[in-house]
Amino acid sequence: MADGERLTPLSVITFSRPLAVLAAERLGFFREAGLEVHYTITRGSVEQIRGLLAGRFDVAHTAADNVMAYNDREAAGLRVVWVGDLGLGQKLFVQPEIPDYASLRGAQLGVDALDTGYAFVLRKMLSLHGLEPDAYQLVSVGGTRERFQALREKTVAGGLLSAPYDTAAEDAGFRLLDPASRYFPNYPGLTVAVTEGWLSQHKELLQRYLAALRRGMAYGADPAHRPELVRFLAADQGVDEEAALRRYEAERAVQSRVLPSLAEVLPALQGVRTLRNEMTGVHRQVEESFDTSAWPQ
Repeated sequence: MADGERLTPLSVITFSRPLAVLAAERLGFFREAGLEVHYTITRGSVEQIRGLLAGRFDVAHTAADNVMAYNDREAAGLRVVWVGDLGLGQKLFVQPEIPDYASLRGAQLGVDALDTGYAFVLRKMLSLHGLEPDAYQLVSVGGTRERFQALREKTVAGGLLSAPYDTAAEDAGFRLLDPASRYFPNYPGLTVAVTEGWLSQHKELLQRYLAALRRGMAYGADPAHRPELVRFLAADQGVDEEAALRRYEAERAVQSRVLPSLAEVLPALQGVRTLRNEMTGVHRQVEESFDTSAWPQ
């Protein structure tokens, strides 16, 4: 953008600040797109989606299942508009004394919301190991940060955690029981969603944001930039460079595909839709929650 030109504000509610965001911020990609982007870390998907629907935020980085859930229940008019990578960073952590899935029988497990986000991913993992829904109890505690805190407070026996709380959980002595990527290798990762009404009025603004974010994703995926990105992570999360390096490696390890094509994203979203249909008995089409009109070229 030209010197002196005013930046357009954009508010984003998210669960975390991945490498793509840090690169786009620190390297000026958002500014070059004429944007002043403000990020809010949500305490959970209900707060996030309700805030988006109420217009308190313009954009959400969320789970694709959240979009589908609110459209299923309320015809909310939410749309996934971009997926920046494929790969599920959620990992099932449990209390140190729990050795296996069988030991979770009768346990309380922390989730964001009971029927959205990654709750169905967890239910599927448990089912594949012989634990049906009546064998345990899901407890809604909030987002990844809140689930980690519930583990620390011993109010839950386990829960799915993603970066940076997965490495924090390992450092705190919790047991990594299983990575969700083992069962869902091409689950949509960085997923951007907006409301249909906001999109109709701000498509050009969204395109600028997605283009800058795409630049950040490409930069973050290049191993040559690792030292710089580790420094960005350390400064952003207030940790030393050794901890930041572990978090960098953890985020990169779960990305099975960075900057996937539309042809790759559609079956990934279909997988989310199929799981949701299976768990709820509500049979909808993935296209009802997906809009490609702002997809960066």
